[in-house]
Amino acid sequence: MYTTDRRLLTVREAVKEGLYPNESGLRWLIFHEENNGFRMVVRRIGRRVFIDRDAFYQWVDEQNGYGGN
Repeated sequence: MYTTDRRLLTVREAVKEGLYPNESGLRWLIFHEENNGFRMVVRRIGRRVFIDRDAFYQWVDEQNGYGGN
């Protein structure tokens, strides 16, 4: 079931909210999403790329060995 409270952010919005230090670094993660597990964070609608804020925090936890669940 789809939840309506999911927050999708553009790359620029994600940087402004402080999810990632800079835009180029975040775009690098998106470009290499297949190799770094960042695919779970990226949502695409047409040609637009969005970052799922909740999935981003889960990805960070998994990168730090916290497991997420």
